[in-house]
Amino acid sequence: TWCGPCLKEVPVLRKAAELYRKRGLEILGMNSDQKVEKARKFLEKSQISWPQSNPESTKQIVDRELGVKWYPAIILIDPQRRIVFISGNGSKVLNGKKLLEKLDEALPTAPHP
Repeated sequence: TWCGPCLKEVPVLRKAAELYRKRGLEILGMNSDQKVEKARKFLEKSQISWPQSNPESTKQIVDRELGVKWYPAIILIDPQRRIVFISGNGSKVLNGKKLLEKLDEALPTAPHP
């Protein structure tokens, strides 16, 4: 709700969900907004349908365990459930066309069972 670059990526994430869902892509939003009701209204307005973590989980997983310091942050997990990419530490950026290219590379071309 507060991150300009994150808001800019919403259309790209919607496109990625459409293009790569059959290849196994699942998106989980990481809600870092402490005001859950504000986040809920934003999700409805923005027509974001993928699941969201709660602020406590986001802080634990993203901030503490994965060391994400900047948003937007993208964490890619391959079909074998291995982390293959983490952005948000200031040195790596994955957005727009680069995100779609990385998904094309990371996901199998066969439909996901």
